[in-house]
Amino acid sequence: MKTSLILLAVVSALSSPLLRAEEQNAAPARLGVQFDLQPSTDAKGNYVVTSEIRDLESNKLLGSPKLVFSTAAPAKIEMGVAGNYMVKISVGVNQDNQKAHYEFSYSRDGKVISQQNLNFQLKS
Repeated sequence: MKTSLILLAVVSALSSPLLRAEEQNAAPARLGVQFDLQPSTDAKGNYVVTSEIRDLESNKLLGSPKLVFSTAAPAKIEMGVAGNYMVKISVGVNQDNQKAHYEFSYSRDGKVISQQNLNFQLKS
């Protein structure tokens, strides 16, 4: 089974009403996330996920992680944004290469303040 190139862009304005005025200067209150998932050219069953995370206020690039993963274990990305703020991304593909799952969370002091979950069918 040949898996076609999958491009999925998720751009989200994740507003955080929990931010105090002094924290808004230190950590972005609104993030934009874009990611790309495609089969790896190095081995059958592996995938490459690349992500771009931006501050929507300033358009500053906060990070652009890239990982290769297999259906046996999802890709997990954790990135400190500013101070005690953390971004976590998880992307996985099921064993038959038919479905994928994406999860994004933005947290402060270990408490999730914004989260997205997405399931989608892969083309074959």
